[in-house]
Amino acid sequence: MENNLAFIGRRLAELREKNGLSQQELAKKIGCDPTVISKVEGGKRKKIKNYVDEYIQAMKCPKEMADEIMLAVKISVPDTSALLYNDNARLIDDLCEKYDKVVVPDVIIKELQNIKDKKQGKKSRQAWQILRSISENNRIVRYRCDNEIHEKNDIKIIDAVRHAVNEFGCGADIITNDTDYSALLKGEEDIKAIHVKDFILIHHNITNMLGLDELDHIYLDDYSELVVPTGVDINEYLPNGNTLIISTIRNNRVSVSRKKKKIEWLIKNGADVNKRDRSERFFPPITHTIQLNNYELFNFLLKECHANTNVGSKNPYSSKLLRQQNEGNMPLMVAAWHGREKYVKALCDDPRTSINQQDFNGFTALIKAAIKGWKKCCQILLDAGADTKIVDHDDMTAADRFEYVAEYVYEKENSK
Repeated sequence: MENNLAFIGRRLAELREKNGLSQQELAKKIGCDPTVISKVEGGKRKKIKNYVDEYIQAMKCPKEMADEIMLAVKISVPDTSALLYNDNARLIDDLCEKYDKVVVPDVIIKELQNIKDKKQGKKSRQAWQILRSISENNRIVRYRCDNEIHEKNDIKIIDAVRHAVNEFGCGADIITNDTDYSALLKGEEDIKAIHVKDFILIHHNITNMLGLDELDHIYLDDYSELVVPTGVDINEYLPNGNTLIISTIRNNRVSVSRKKKKIEWLIKNGADVNKRDRSERFFPPITHTIQLNNYELFNFLLKECHANTNVGSKNPYSSKLLRQQNEGNMPLMVAAWHGREKYVKALCDDPRTSINQQDFNGFTALIKAAIKGWKKCCQILLDAGADTKIVDHDDMTAADRFEYVAEYVYEKENSK
């Protein structure tokens, strides 16, 4: 099996090559002799973490990529729920690519064998395929669970992981689709649980970050001859957590007409017009235009780019069952909260918009407008059919929040 330093060196070489740099060019960026780069990528430098950080900074990659590359000095332990998650047959291969060792305790093998033997259609076939992948992959370490007397398999798995951590002298990640491990691992310094969905989302392939940064700064009058640089994922996040579309929207040094041309080109080349940022609010592009009060760009995204009006705020890297504060904050809610009447009217006029959707706090757009006392926004929402009976998590309706809405409800009920 490839040693840790060689594994990391190979990943760093891949990162450098993806960004179109020679060893000499990278050495110049970092400020070292080219022979140092050669030794790092050959696995012959011991203080590897320092070099990983320098590579990441030189190629303007997100800081998380350093953590992802350093997985090479950890082991991963996928449990049964992760292996069966969403019919993801590639999980074993993905783990072997990212981690130095992948440990599979025997209790997981037994669980998979039981599922296979029950012959329950798709799940049994999936269990058989996973067992075959484990047996055929020489990077998998089969591990015995000593705690056979304990009834809970989770405890057996954690015991096996503890032994593996001691044997290999490194930390471990348990990849799971369950929620129990966080409590069971409280106080553990070397073992942590990672939700399988978070692993799939976060641990992306190495991409050309220099090319992505170059695209971020390009603004042209004519994009007919511009091509996406080799190795660039046009939907990858920039180091600040924005997508290329959101970065374009938020660039206050460029005219709206140039922004439109760039966004058109990005979408034509596969950019997702609805992809949320991961920097602060987790908003999609159209919500950013509302925040910035740029109605021309808002209309452009809504009517020409057909942006989804119902994409609420949500951390794209969080799969936890506990929802985050302010999650589900949709474009209409943001417009209503800020009292932006033109935006509220345009969104209400769009037949796709869910007018009565609630966010994490139970707030609808009407309740948000009522809280802020925006009379005209409330009226637009009421005219569009906003439900006045919905209560938030404080058991309050929009009428409870704002006398104007209460008067509307009273007049409507008494006119029947």
